[in-house]
Amino acid sequence: MLARIALAVLSLLVVLACGGAPRPATQPPVPTPTTGTPTQAGGATATPAGATATPGGVTGTGACSLITTAELSAILGAEMNQAEASATECSWFATTGFPGINLRFEEGDLGAAGASLANPQDITVAGHPAVVGSLMGVIVYVGRGNIQLVVQSVFTDDTPEVRQQIIRIAETAVGRWR
Repeated sequence: MLARIALAVLSLLVVLACGGAPRPATQPPVPTPTTGTPTQAGGATATPAGATATPGGVTGTGACSLITTAELSAILGAEMNQAEASATECSWFATTGFPGINLRFEEGDLGAAGASLANPQDITVAGHPAVVGSLMGVIVYVGRGNIQLVVQSVFTDDTPEVRQQIIRIAETAVGRWR
C-alpha cells in the first residue's frame, strides 16, 4: 500500500514538474543501451516480456535499461526496487519507501529546464551539457539535441552528497544512451 501511495505521489510530482501540460504526440527516441544487466529486487536478472537481450546483458526496453537496480542501490546506499516502467520513463523506490528515483526522457530546451529549478548549476555529464538543481528533490537534465535525459530524486534534501549521487546515476545512464 505504501508503495502505491509513493508511486501516486511520484506521478503527481512528475506532472507538476512538467508544468501539467500534456506531452506532444511524438515521444522522444528510445535509446539503445550498450552494457549492464537489469535486475529485479533481490538481484535476479530481469528480461521484460517482448525485450531482446543485447551484448552485455542489457535489454532493449528504453529508460529502465540505462541503469540497473543493483547500480542504483550501490550509488544510493539503499536497496532499490523498480516500481514503474515504460519506454521513456522508469521509477525505483527504496524498500523503505524513499528515496525514490525517476529516470525519463523529455523533449525540450536545456536552458528552459534549468530556469525551472531552484539553485541551478550548469555542469557536464559524460561530455554532454547538463544542469542540476532542485525541484521537490534533486534533478539533473542532460541535453542531447532537443532530447533530455532527466534523473530526479523524490523528496530528498538538496545537499552536495545527494547532488553527487544523482549526477553519478546520470553519468551511468548517459554512458549507455545511444
